[in-house]
Amino acid sequence: MLRIPFYRAQLCDSGLSYEFVPAHALELALQKIGEELHAQKLFVEIVTPFIVTLRMEDVKMSLYPSGKILVKHVSAKKEAERRFKRLLSALNRCPSLAKL
Repeated sequence: MLRIPFYRAQLCDSGLSYEFVPAHALELALQKIGEELHAQKLFVEIVTPFIVTLRMEDVKMSLYPSGKILVKHVSAKKEAERRFKRLLSALNRCPSLAKL
């Protein structure tokens, strides 16, 4: 299970996106996770071993193998955190992440 306290949020250099970075880098199997998110009826756009991109509430998000999550084109931290928590909830329902 991925837990929020293990992540820290920071505004990207662009000023229009927030990245949520785990305290310790993970090694996520994105192909499998992408399939599991798609099965949850999330709008998954791209799934590769290097990135999963999806849309949630008209906001584009990216997940990386390290566990980093990028919430794009959201300038308010509160809005980015709300979407991050929603994605985290979906990730916690992924069977392949049950042992994290």
